[in-house]
Amino acid sequence: MVRIMMSTTLLAMAILATTTYGKRSKMRRRLEGEVKIDAEEVKIEEEGNSMKREVIPYAEICPEDYPPKHAMLHDHRPTAIQEYETFMGEQVLQWNSRYDDTPHVMSVHGYYYGVWNTDHHYQTESSAWNPNSPTTEYLHNMMPSSGWVQPTVKHVDLPVKEVLEEGDWVGFSSWFIGNYGHFVHDHLPTISFLRSVVPKTTKFLLVDSKVTRMVLKALDPDFYENRIKWIERDEVYEIKGNLTVALRNSFQITIGCCGAFDPMRRWMAEAHPELPEKRTILYYTRGGSSDTTHGRVLEPEHERQILEHIRAKMAQHNIQEELVIFNGRDTEHNRTLPVETQYEIFRAARTIIGPHGSGLGGNYAWTNPYPTNCADRTQLLEFIPGTDSAVVQTYAFTTYYATIRKWPLDYHNILYTAESSYLTTYVNLDDLDHALDYMWGGGDPALNSEPQ
Repeated sequence: MVRIMMSTTLLAMAILATTTYGKRSKMRRRLEGEVKIDAEEVKIEEEGNSMKREVIPYAEICPEDYPPKHAMLHDHRPTAIQEYETFMGEQVLQWNSRYDDTPHVMSVHGYYYGVWNTDHHYQTESSAWNPNSPTTEYLHNMMPSSGWVQPTVKHVDLPVKEVLEEGDWVGFSSWFIGNYGHFVHDHLPTISFLRSVVPKTTKFLLVDSKVTRMVLKALDPDFYENRIKWIERDEVYEIKGNLTVALRNSFQITIGCCGAFDPMRRWMAEAHPELPEKRTILYYTRGGSSDTTHGRVLEPEHERQILEHIRAKMAQHNIQEELVIFNGRDTEHNRTLPVETQYEIFRAARTIIGPHGSGLGGNYAWTNPYPTNCADRTQLLEFIPGTDSAVVQTYAFTTYYATIRKWPLDYHNILYTAESSYLTTYVNLDDLDHALDYMWGGGDPALNSEPQ
């Protein structure tokens, strides 16, 4: 077992040969109104090897599970499974049927642009308007809550912070600025989509944040250095050239199903094409980390039992991969692990197990972007609250599934038990065993919406 808690304890990973990229297929785009993108292939040619990897559109990877309904819940109580399937199924069905997650893309010229703080610390709003007629010519929401507001008199009267000369610009913001998990699963998909439909010379106006900087620098140093203009909230920027924005169909994030994460997978594959030869079983713990700020820490003795059960099931099912324990911390230097290290850890994972939290919600995107079928997908077993343990996180069935179901994961859940609290949590060990038996013992990965 390897315990990943410091930068000097990294996974041993195979270094692949130097890679070159084939030409990206051109995409149809229309900057006035809705944009549609073609399926895109990322071709990778390795020296001395004609192997070609493709980033297959989400809908084609596991058609049996498309469109996604809900993950597979492993629970000994039929009523709990029924409650879960009803809640998750209705929520996802509503999002699938009401919203297409491909945003409308609009381009305007000579507008002013600003991102505003609100009374809710996690929420921001944006405005873009014609300075000659701000009360009538401004960007509107496609639907309520998608983040665009009419500029107020206060906004219009603010002095211009900076004039951005002729050229192409993208304006984007969303909620929870500065939160690692929310940036990856809420901001990054739309940034990736916009990057895929605008010219390569276009620069992005992004609210300055330590988290935004470190993720984008790790993902794509060239994009980070050459295509970002950092802006501040509650400031006005005059755009002399073209301003392109995404108008969401629902909230400020990709709610609907299902293609808007595909550009992000392609970007991951372009920037980081490597796949390690050595795979792992990755366990995420929220215990012992100063980065954990929202409770949900498994009771230490119980977590020790969980790890014993995982090891026993690995032996039972002849799982040869190494068990890696991850809490996101570099204890040697008393800091959060660099994003580059977290990327390496999660790219190597065959199976990821652990409680709901940013350690999962912020790192799922580093997993294998190349699955070609149901069985190729990275497995994820997430611990979440049920109806009798909703106190853990305010609401029952708080899971990342509804958001990141658009990423090709073989997704499973087990529930916290009724004795769990906001601070300390427990799971049913028999349910854990059942989940691992299914995942590692030959359960059909194409049936994750039909629990047995």
